[in-house]
Amino acid sequence: MMRRPRALATGITVVLTVVLLGMAGCGGGDDDSSAPTTEAETGASDGDATTTTAALTPEEQAMAAYRTAYDTYFKALNPPNPQSPDLPTVFSGEALSTIIDTVFRAKNEGVYVVGSLETHPAVVSSTVDEVILTDCQVETNQTFDAATNQPKDSGTYTYNSRITVRNADGAWKVAAFEQVEEPCTPAPS
Repeated sequence: MMRRPRALATGITVVLTVVLLGMAGCGGGDDDSSAPTTEAETGASDGDATTTTAALTPEEQAMAAYRTAYDTYFKALNPPNPQSPDLPTVFSGEALSTIIDTVFRAKNEGVYVVGSLETHPAVVSSTVDEVILTDCQVETNQTFDAATNQPKDSGTYTYNSRITVRNADGAWKVAAFEQVEEPCTPAPS
């Protein structure tokens, strides 16, 4: 089985969280500010309806980016493509290097991975350019021999991770992640 390093698990979590949280903007009101809202206004003289969608908060954008990063990561593992042009769109810095190394390792070992990640992110801190998340991630994956397509290993793993998602030039990306030693129990889905 192709297990990702502890640091990789945390980094991916951070990237996805940052994307969701990074899409922040102004907003507020009495609605839940963590969810996008839509308001309809009716023009007084022409009867046309105008629809406005509130901007996502940095926290929402960071979380969206974090979740997108994991989808992109698993896509790059099946088949392993460490040169995937999608990886740098959702990962940066240390997280990008770790992810590329993991995908290279899968390719060099002659395997591909089919997997998914159940996330439970929570915001630890947030600014307009950086969101720190924690997550009790549940990863399920199966590793296959690339030459024969025969299953090699499978498993479900729980990681307690800390993820840093940063906004660089208007794009939220997972920049760093680390696995926290304390065990965690995922929230019910």
